[in-house]
Amino acid sequence: LVVSSAGKKIVLASGEELEVKGALPEEHKGTVYSLAFSKDGKKIVSSSSDKTVKLWDIETQKVVHSFAIGDQELGDMAVAVVYGRANDQIITSTLDGSLHWCDAGSGSVTQTVEAHIDIPKSLTCDYVSGKNDLYMGCDGGAVVRFEADSQLGHQIT
Repeated sequence: LVVSSAGKKIVLASGEELEVKGALPEEHKGTVYSLAFSKDGKKIVSSSSDKTVKLWDIETQKVVHSFAIGDQELGDMAVAVVYGRANDQIITSTLDGSLHWCDAGSGSVTQTVEAHIDIPKSLTCDYVSGKNDLYMGCDGGAVVRFEADSQLGHQIT
């Protein structure tokens, strides 16, 4: 289990009793908003108000890659993050409603799409259907499906 409260600290815990195993170094300069495990459980990604996404190795508790998302604009704050269908693909959403694809292998941001959606608060990937669809819970209660292949977003609630 990995958890972050309203701050920069990321805590690692395990077991039924949720025994605290340690904390990752405070590498983010802003609030950590979202965390996600890799499919193999060996890495964690974190998104932050400091406009970065960081890929962590759980065993070494060190940053493998730090992805700069956007420039100094308020809208570039990375508010949600998820692993994509491919284990080396990380996707983050920003305060302005854009989506950014990051490559965990190379450490680079490979694609940015202005999705023109309301402020995304949560993000998940459709791992079941075989499609590259993303689902976002947005400010105001809307749920949006974003079809990555066509780059179209559809409000479903």
